[in-house]
Formats: sequence, structure tokens, C-alpha cells
Amino acid sequence: MTFQKRHTPLKLRAEDQQDLKIMGAYLQDSLIPMTSFYYNKDSKYFGILANRFCWEVAPQMDTGTPLYSRVHAGLHFAHVHNVRHKGLNLNDPTKTLNLLTIHGDKKGEIHLMFSDQCEICLHVEKIMCHFHDLHEAWWSHQKPQHA
Repeated sequence: MTFQKRHTPLKLRAEDQQDLKIMGAYLQDSLIPMTSFYYNKDSKYFGILANRFCWEVAPQMDTGTPLYSRVHAGLHFAHVHNVRHKGLNLNDPTKTLNLLTIHGDKKGEIHLMFSDQCEICLHVEKIMCHFHDLHEAWWSHQKPQHA
């Protein structure tokens, strides 16, 4: 069976709260290992490597079974002065988090909300975030399910 081209790599930039909502929609259901977070206090940089579900790509059928796309994506936040978290066990490097959404607030914070009531909060001077797909997408039989 020949599959259609699955994926055009995304490259997005967020500079305000509305941009973060759009970015959060594309990153919803990204799987992020605990070892994929990086914060450099000196350069005020917070980075993430995510396994992103490609919501924008229609599934392909293979012998009656839908195949979905996933891709590695890099996410970079600039001007980060402080990082807080809740609900995370930093001593468990085997844990993988499921990103639900990203949003900003008027207090100068960006909230990364995960399943299991986990959260990472970035205190930023201003919103400056970039995300882009890093490689070719691959097929997955699993589609995230929401109640």
C-alpha cells in the first residue's frame, strides 16, 4: 500500500496569550519524558523535546486500521526567570507526561498543563516561544482518547 505524504513540518512562534492557545492546540497530547525538559537559568531558556501527535494530519487506512502521525517537536521558551512545578516527581526519570494545553496569564506566567493534575509554570519577562517539528513523522496505531 502506498501512503500519501503524511506531514508538513510545523514551525510556530508565540508572542501573546492567543498565540499560546493556538500552539497549545497543536501540542495537545504530546508525550514528554521527564528527561526531555531543560532549563538554563543564566540564559533564561526553557526547552522541551516532545513526541507530538499530529492532529492536523488525516489518518491513513492500512488493512482497515487507521494509522495516525506523530513527530518529534522542539519547544523553546525565552526570557524565563523562574520555573515552578506541581504534581511532578522529579526523582522518577522514567515518567512520561501527557501535555493537555499551554496558556498564559496576566501575571507574566506561562502554564504547561499535563494529565494527572501536573503543571509547570514559567515566570517570563515577556512571551517569546518557538516550536517546530524536528524530523519526519512516523505512523502510530494509537490516537489519544478524551472523556
